[in-house]
Amino acid sequence: MDNFAGVATVNYDGGIAVGATATVDDAVTGITVGANMGVVNGAGALVVDLKVDGATDEVTVNLNKVGTADSLGTLNADDAETLNINVNDDPAVVGTGTLALVTLAANDATTVKLTSTANLTVAAATSVGITSFDASASTGTLGLVGLDFAAAGANIKLGAGADTFGAVGAANGATGLGADTITLGAGADKIFYTNVNQSGALKVDTITDFVAGTDDIDTTTLGTTSTAFFRGTHANFGAAQGALTGVVGEAVFDASTSTFWVDADGNATLNAGDLQSS
Repeated sequence: MDNFAGVATVNYDGGIAVGATATVDDAVTGITVGANMGVVNGAGALVVDLKVDGATDEVTVNLNKVGTADSLGTLNADDAETLNINVNDDPAVVGTGTLALVTLAANDATTVKLTSTANLTVAAATSVGITSFDASASTGTLGLVGLDFAAAGANIKLGAGADTFGAVGAANGATGLGADTITLGAGADKIFYTNVNQSGALKVDTITDFVAGTDDIDTTTLGTTSTAFFRGTHANFGAAQGALTGVVGEAVFDASTSTFWVDADGNATLNAGDLQSS
């Protein structure tokens, strides 16, 4: 981009070919990069590399014309502290488009704003310090795996679709190791916890709008392998703990504090070694 002083927008109208890498190099903060997804993208990559990697950089990426089964191997915007991703359904295609993003690289990001009118899956991500992840304006179904958040906690908002956050056995499940505040949004959402440290002891996640019977907290990796492991809702902590029988993965809900517990070590005692989410 050295020869394009003042250029703030770059569009790849022809998309990105299978196995190809489209790189916007030496870009400036504030740049918007777009690419049409309505072609076979396969293992292609889109890379936005800033000329100067500052402390408050912002990059916007528009993934446009998402068709019925599009894919992108890698989206790399590692230099951006604020990353805006807009995934846009192709109105010319019948039904809602679907985009599979294999890897999102956003290592500098502290703020990610994702707006998707298409169905989007992110299979893996490299991120370490996100404090704000806002997908609340998304209307497509989101499937997000591998995002990691700031150790101090993050504010996480999902969209209006039936979203899935994390996966069984994923290294960091849905959330990081901080006390995250999670808003699921509309739709029948599922959030995965795969590690007690994701929400336990002094760093307890808060899910602001969980709807029993609609939304789902999946702790299969912690041993909760069926609904039979749920030992019910109880009026207080003592009653909730008393319902446990000493089986790894048993879960209870303490109505007095609106806290969901999983007895991860199977000792029938709820403490810092167990998962808890409020």
